[in-house]
Amino acid sequence: MTATKQLTQVEFHGDTLWATEIDGVIYVVIKPICDRLGIDWRNQLQRIKRDAVLSEGVVIITTPTLGGMQEMNALRLDLVNGWLFGIDEGRVKDEETRNRILMYRRECYRVLFEHFFGATAATRHPHDGGTLPAPHDAFLRGEPWAVSWMNSAVQVSSRIERMSGRAAAADYLRACGVPFLDRAPSVPRRSIDPSLDGNACLRRLLDAACRGSDLTVRGGLLDLFDGALAEHHDEIHQVLAASGVKTYRLEEEIGVAIANRHPFLSNIFRETPWAFDHARALMRLPGARRIGPLSFLRHSSRATFLSVGVIEDAPSEVPFLATA
Repeated sequence: MTATKQLTQVEFHGDTLWATEIDGVIYVVIKPICDRLGIDWRNQLQRIKRDAVLSEGVVIITTPTLGGMQEMNALRLDLVNGWLFGIDEGRVKDEETRNRILMYRRECYRVLFEHFFGATAATRHPHDGGTLPAPHDAFLRGEPWAVSWMNSAVQVSSRIERMSGRAAAADYLRACGVPFLDRAPSVPRRSIDPSLDGNACLRRLLDAACRGSDLTVRGGLLDLFDGALAEHHDEIHQVLAASGVKTYRLEEEIGVAIANRHPFLSNIFRETPWAFDHARALMRLPGARRIGPLSFLRHSSRATFLSVGVIEDAPSEVPFLATA
């Protein structure tokens, strides 16, 4: 989608945000935010386009400038927080930049929402006697814009929890003003042989810390896929390979190769249902294929290939929203 629009300037703690309205929907220009956060906007745009939810809200805006017409990539306002919460501030060494990322997460959405819709629409403060944010009230009334807003919040929170855990997803929902319950009600689930549960097996692996590092397998892979921290990619590849995991191109598809036999993986899966054959469980995941043998630094093994999409969509419980 491409639109020719004048941009609106919004001041934010000394920074300048640029946004525009298209058919009643607010879109925020990505590059100025990336520049202020010290991250490569091209890599971030690719990450957004790879995400099944965030990619739905990307548009190209053509706007007049002193140098002529210029194209800019923008993201739908209700998805901006989802994108910001996907940036791992723990990987940023500069404290000032890290604090700026946190500030953007906490306040960017609210400031932009208030600018276009007014402060009273953005949120009700406790001293005003309200307990729920106005968008949530509108959602309960079935207003179309609020239904879209809530659906986006639910989908994005799910993606954040898969990548960064429940606490990060909860922070995102709070920043959006979405009330939620910390625990989902128990729901009877169809029993499954734990040793064949590929989703649980993969999550165990992705959430594990790499050998000799605080970096999780999930974090390392996402850094490589997103193009973030490019100067550390060689180090990340080494750490992952020492952990029995590597990025791999199979035909025209980029994905991940996980060693079927590796001492570090044996340690990760010790005393779990996958202690003796994690590859059997992983092969039950969509599109999984056996490949190899491959070299993982000092070890060689056949491996299981999984696509980028399977890694990014690794399962977790979604925070249960309090919609009543």
